[in-house]
Amino acid sequence: MSFLETQELKVDVHPGHIYVKIKGKILQLVLPEEVSPDKTTVQRSQVTGQLLVTMPKVRIREPLHYTKHVVTLSLLE
Repeated sequence: MSFLETQELKVDVHPGHIYVKIKGKILQLVLPEEVSPDKTTVQRSQVTGQLLVTMPKVRIREPLHYTKHVVTLSLLE
């Protein structure tokens, strides 16, 4: 099992996409809706090592049956 130091992770959030740099390799994800980079939070669990990126949406459209207002990315080692 290899461990990943928190210093080896870099997260860069833009309104329409997110870059996660892991050990020099880049993961780029296109987001389904525009998010607010200034209000984004990035957390890493000290116990499990999971990375949680919470990105609030810029425009909240009220869906018929779905009411969650954030886009969350969970990155496991």
